[in-house]
Amino acid sequence: MEKKPLLSIIVPIYKVERYLKKCIDSILEQDFSDFELILVDDGSPDKCGAICDEYAQLDSRIQVIHKSNGGVSSARNAALDIVQGKYISFIDSDDYISTDFYEANIRHLQEHPDIDMVVATIAIEEEKSGAKRPYLNNLTSCTKQGKESINDFLWSKYFLLLQSGVYRSSAWHNIRFPLGMVYEDSYVLPSLAENLTKISISGIGTYFYLKREGSITSSRDAKKMKDAMKVAFVTLDYLKQYPKSHIYNHRLLGYISLLLKNRSLLTKREYTSLMEQLRTYPLDRKSILFSNSTGWKEKAFSLIAKLI
Repeated sequence: MEKKPLLSIIVPIYKVERYLKKCIDSILEQDFSDFELILVDDGSPDKCGAICDEYAQLDSRIQVIHKSNGGVSSARNAALDIVQGKYISFIDSDDYISTDFYEANIRHLQEHPDIDMVVATIAIEEEKSGAKRPYLNNLTSCTKQGKESINDFLWSKYFLLLQSGVYRSSAWHNIRFPLGMVYEDSYVLPSLAENLTKISISGIGTYFYLKREGSITSSRDAKKMKDAMKVAFVTLDYLKQYPKSHIYNHRLLGYISLLLKNRSLLTKREYTSLMEQLRTYPLDRKSILFSNSTGWKEKAFSLIAKLI
């Protein structure tokens, strides 16, 4: 009987010919070796598919899925359907990781079966200048447990944490990404949070996120705004179980502010409908009043005054 790999690494690929080899090489050069690497060629029109096949011929740990273009969610879902590893990692195909990204973090998960997710360090690399800077440089090694503590961390820090996390596979057993959406990572966050009982913040290993000009998430358009509101409603539906928590109120006011700032992207009917839906979520003004953050209180009550 063939031994299953300990880790499954998922890389969705589309029109990244320029960056793909650096991404794959960073994975193959890991200190840790007990993994399967699933490269999902999402109908890429360039040479990405051929590059994937070349690597698969050189390393038996690599398997390639060639599929018609369906977007990053579709690509990740195709890989999630076939993963064999006890642990899962997601890497974007224009990013790369340090050689120590997996070794200590996988060992930590093995030694602590109650931990569902380990979060590694993140660095942002500017494509134009090549300059690197830490993201969340105040992220210190610690453990988060209990729903409110986990929620506060996830919704305060989650940008890029999907990719910088190493997960127990069971955390993803019932989760698939929504098709055709921007912010698909954030959309599944409530479902993921429901499956997490303990998170460990690690100071070992670095995920290098390449900040490219003209990326999908850097543009502004109506679809992007509507998708952001889909994220808002699924997030608030989950967080309203904890109405007195700082993060629920922070997210609610943040989504209202986002809609106000981008109202010009929507028709009047669309804007009115979305704002009316946001107003149905209760706001706990007492928790804002007794917040330890003076700046947060001032911003919150300023926004409330505008709404009234």
